[in-house]
Amino acid sequence: MSASAATRDLRLDLFRGVALMMIFINHVPGNFASYWTHMNFGFSDAAEAFVFLSGFAAAIAYGPDFERGRQMLGVWRVIERAWTLYCFHLVMLMVVAGIVALAYLRLASPAYLQMIEIGPLFHETQVAVVKALSLRWMPKYLDILPLYIVLLLMLPVMLLLVRRGVWALLGPSLALYAAAHLLGWNLPAYRGAEEWNLNPFAWQLLFAIGVVGGHAWRTGATIVPHRPALLAAAIVFLAAGLVARLAAGVIGEPHEWRLGIALAHKTVLGPLRILHFLAIAYVLAWFVPAAAAWLSSRWARPLVLCGQASLPVFCLGTALSVLGYVIITEFGRGHVVEVPVILGGLIAMCALAQLLAAVEDMRRAARAPRPSWNAMGSVHGGNAGLRGPAA
Repeated sequence: MSASAATRDLRLDLFRGVALMMIFINHVPGNFASYWTHMNFGFSDAAEAFVFLSGFAAAIAYGPDFERGRQMLGVWRVIERAWTLYCFHLVMLMVVAGIVALAYLRLASPAYLQMIEIGPLFHETQVAVVKALSLRWMPKYLDILPLYIVLLLMLPVMLLLVRRGVWALLGPSLALYAAAHLLGWNLPAYRGAEEWNLNPFAWQLLFAIGVVGGHAWRTGATIVPHRPALLAAAIVFLAAGLVARLAAGVIGEPHEWRLGIALAHKTVLGPLRILHFLAIAYVLAWFVPAAAAWLSSRWARPLVLCGQASLPVFCLGTALSVLGYVIITEFGRGHVVEVPVILGGLIAMCALAQLLAAVEDMRRAARAPRPSWNAMGSVHGGNAGLRGPAA
């Protein structure tokens, strides 16, 4: 995938928007729509797309600082972003805890405390708060942002290495990935398995692959050849994943699938998951060119805007998925309840993205130079004329 760095590739935003919507759908347990997300038809799910695209976008956003002698500024910007993610994560923890607490108090069902494993916040509050602040305790569905924080803090080293070559980054990344598998490296966690559910030492490989892709996109390099043989191999692999899924008899089960082996284990990002996602990415890159006119159409715009406002949209989707679970649990399953919950959540996510885009447009217009009238009555640009910029 190569392109001029001067042109924005809307595919990045579009596919990130799609990933955010699939994450929302999959996080509403057992709803009908989750049966049709791609996690049910192969080895990977939306988490792989989110991590890869985050690495791709990070290389585009922060790469120039590391290539123009502004390494300290680049490191500071990365730290600022990581801090923003950390604050969003803590706010999301409180929002989700509030939704669950309200459901528990009003509906008197302890199942809500167990659903996202948030019980420690109510039963061992002091310890849970300390562990949450240190990212050692993350309720279910709230582990993606902490993973992204750790990966983002690895980004400066990745950007310095990728400048020396693709394998200067992927070599150490593969070694760390192997250590996570063979030596059991992971970060400690509180409660549950006592380790992070998404092992950052394993998931950094997919993030690094995204960084390589983003760096190549910026520099106009082509790192993956556009060959029919590779396309055929990717399609065959995807078909084999679908057949294996059917043979396992788990189509329609919106839960993690491990095939009983580590090759598809989600915690350590089994190699089958990586290969499955990369096959999807290659097929999409082949059939969805960067110049596709429909990427700028009004039909694609909601997804593109969601991808451009990924952090707030993701947070809203997480809160709505917990709320949706409560609604479905109380009012019963079935299309009469599930369709409004899922459609309502997707519409709300798109509406938030549209609102944020409108606000950004207004801010951009406010910063733009305004014409002013000089003493002779002619119009000049913002800094021209006897009176200077108009008030």
